[in-house]
Amino acid sequence: MVALVGLGAARRRARLVPGRAREPRAADSAGGGLRGHRYDGRDHIPHRDHATQRGLARRARATRARASRRARHRCPAERSRARSVARHPAGGSRRIAGVSRGAGQPAEPAPPRRRRFLSTAALGLALLLVAGLTYELWAERDTVRAAVGEAVGVRRVESWADDIHAAARESGVDPCLVAAIMYKESRGRRGVTSSRGALGLMQLAKSAAGDAAKRLGIEHPSAEQLLADGALNVQLGASHLAWLLEHKGDWSLEQVLIAYNAGRAKLFRWIREAGGYDAWRAEELRLMQAEERSTGTLAYALDALALRERFEQRGVIKTLAQVLAEGGGE
Repeated sequence: MVALVGLGAARRRARLVPGRAREPRAADSAGGGLRGHRYDGRDHIPHRDHATQRGLARRARATRARASRRARHRCPAERSRARSVARHPAGGSRRIAGVSRGAGQPAEPAPPRRRRFLSTAALGLALLLVAGLTYELWAERDTVRAAVGEAVGVRRVESWADDIHAAARESGVDPCLVAAIMYKESRGRRGVTSSRGALGLMQLAKSAAGDAAKRLGIEHPSAEQLLADGALNVQLGASHLAWLLEHKGDWSLEQVLIAYNAGRAKLFRWIREAGGYDAWRAEELRLMQAEERSTGTLAYALDALALRERFEQRGVIKTLAQVLAEGGGE
């Protein structure tokens, strides 16, 4: 009895010592359960108390929350890969990274790096298309602007038709040729002064205007008169053109127009330096075609001849024969 009492006291003291496991009793090993504890089907594991269960539940919720936050920050491809691993933990018929897929399974999304490359390529292609369209629009705008400016200039010249007809009748020159020169010189704008001092509608130099006035028997005009009086400017310009035609010698109309634009003295010098007009003209054409710097006078003459035909076709500016017939053949 004393031994039994001593054994029981020793066992109670062992339960009170921290960190020391309680020895199971015979009834425990026989499946009778532990006194004060409910057996939950696991070998020698007592049922946890409520505080322990709440702690474990909190840790589980925190773990799930962290996993959810990490999943939200994954890219779509990573989320799809994680779902695939969850559905096929053993590899299955669909493996990761697109090595093999089961029948009927959707294709794996492109990796993030490949998607970024495709997006950049698409953006670059779009920028190239926009740049090409912008260039075409600018080119078309310049073409349209040039066409509109030419049409406006032609109509502005035609607004001086009465003065052109009167000057052509007086000097005996082609009115359409006078109109073509006016277009090339000023686009029909009165009061224009060039960088070299040419004045008015027909861009007359003061010396040429004075010589023309002397031939016509009128007072020598001032610069202000040449700019303000359009009719006077056209009258003197037609007289200067008539004088060039009268003294052209063996020159062609093309050479006369070059002399009107640049002056007879310059044309004589160019011809002499080139060894003849044909040689000078060939070199001028070469420079024009190569888009290199040239005198620009040959292009001026060719444009004036083309404009002469255009004014004739439009019919607003009359021919010399029509003007003389209307004036009684003066």
